[in-house]
Amino acid sequence: MLIFNMYRICKHLLLLIVLLSGNVAIAQQETVAPDRYEPVPPQFKRDTENVGITEHLGSKIPLDLTFTDTTGQQVKLDTIFNRGRPVILQMGYFNCPMICDVVSKEIMESVKDLKLQLGKDYDIVYLSVNPKERWELGQEKKRNYIELYGKPGAVEGWHFLVGQQSNIQQFADAVGFGFKKVEGKDEWSHPPMIVVLTASGQISRYFYGNRYPSDQMRISLVEAGDGKVGSYIEQVLVALCYHFDGYAGKYSFAYMNLMRASGIFTVFVVLIVLGRLWIRDALKPATVG
Repeated sequence: MLIFNMYRICKHLLLLIVLLSGNVAIAQQETVAPDRYEPVPPQFKRDTENVGITEHLGSKIPLDLTFTDTTGQQVKLDTIFNRGRPVILQMGYFNCPMICDVVSKEIMESVKDLKLQLGKDYDIVYLSVNPKERWELGQEKKRNYIELYGKPGAVEGWHFLVGQQSNIQQFADAVGFGFKKVEGKDEWSHPPMIVVLTASGQISRYFYGNRYPSDQMRISLVEAGDGKVGSYIEQVLVALCYHFDGYAGKYSFAYMNLMRASGIFTVFVVLIVLGRLWIRDALKPATVG
């Protein structure tokens, strides 16, 4: 009887492994490779030379740099950071005629759907790379986005900063943000992206392009929150079920971690079942023939 039960358990275990393997294979086949950017036309190469991102994951930005906020006051970055909450960073410039407002609006739409509260669980910093822009323009931008956002916390948690060229460049170098002024125009070439940083100013994640789904934003904030953002269950699920694809600039489901967790759980269940069978057989009175 014991041998028969072990055979039945092993048969079901093998079937479970086959089903899980099949689901993983199907999911991997359905994964679409990220689109590549089209080559830059020759006429634009001059204005886009050295424009791009050099990732400095794990590096810490210089928090002693000083910028001007939307009240005209000089503030050090460490007055925004070191508050125990992560930061979403956007770099661009306020008078950008194209991508910057798209990025800002996408950030706003992404965080609107979060249960986390801006100004309490995380902050947003928008730093202008144009040293000629003044704080009054940042104030106007902030006012507009607070109205569009329409939820509490934006006044305290959404920071629009301008600064001197030397400080901007030092900050951009620390982040790995390559930008360049367009010759003959009041415009700047720069990549569309955002960065998620820890409360202490350590670079946690880069997101490329101008789409930041809310679920991925939540995951990145939970990761960068160092246990202070999101519930314990969320932190466990992020650690086990997701990994960050640096090439695609987004999170994807960690199938191998799921397989490992499923395997451990299956072994645990099998051991419990076999243990009960062994105990029952051991306690069964011997029959005399």
